[in-house]
Amino acid sequence: MQPARHTNTSSKKKIKRNDKGKLLYDARGVRVRKKTFSGEPYNTLLYWVLPFLVINLLIFTLVVSSPKIEVQVGDTNDYKTTTATFTIKSLLPLKSVNALWEYAEPIELSRDGKTYTAEITKNGNISIEATSINGMSARVYENVDILDSTPPQINPDDCEIGNDLLTIKITDSQSGVNFDSMYATDPQERTVVPSSIDRENGIVEFPMYLDSLEVYAEDMVGNPVQANFSTTGAYSLLQDSEEAADEASDDSASGEESSEI
Repeated sequence: MQPARHTNTSSKKKIKRNDKGKLLYDARGVRVRKKTFSGEPYNTLLYWVLPFLVINLLIFTLVVSSPKIEVQVGDTNDYKTTTATFTIKSLLPLKSVNALWEYAEPIELSRDGKTYTAEITKNGNISIEATSINGMSARVYENVDILDSTPPQINPDDCEIGNDLLTIKITDSQSGVNFDSMYATDPQERTVVPSSIDRENGIVEFPMYLDSLEVYAEDMVGNPVQANFSTTGAYSLLQDSEEAADEASDDSASGEESSEI
């Protein structure tokens, strides 16, 4: 009589499959995980589509990239000049940088790295244009109004004539009045100097022995003003700097030949 054979099947694990025959568990009973990104579509996306998009985006960025300009106008110490600073940031090298005053007159620039500076001597609009090597450009505009380009102000309502004395009030809101420049001429073309000056309040007195006086003054940067006063009440004011300067030059020349009152 042969002994009975015993077969132990409990130690062996079966490999499970789904309805389509794909493995769900391996021989060790560990669930088989499918790779998320695998196969031909994913390879095409990873190795062809994405590089194509990145390269074209980079090319587009380089083609349309334009410089960025920041401008800053500094303060003035003498009311005659100031400094404009331009900072230019560009992804590509710059091809040219140009600055203009009032859209026509070139402004000389000095460069220090990405920063350009220009000395400004007149009020008005300044512009700067930067062009990169791809042909794209940028332009910014800035208005300068801190320089003193206006002459002192004389208000006829603050002026008086009486007792052989002309009293005027003169002001300048920027560089201030140069009281040492003030003088007048009478109808006989004689030079008349002020008899008193109140610099704090801008009150100036001239002796007036004849029927009129022509007063000349400048501010601290040389902008001239010229005004005519008459005992008849007539008053005229010449504010144009060039005309006033020309007439003042003529008056000074004639005054040297006349006696001082």
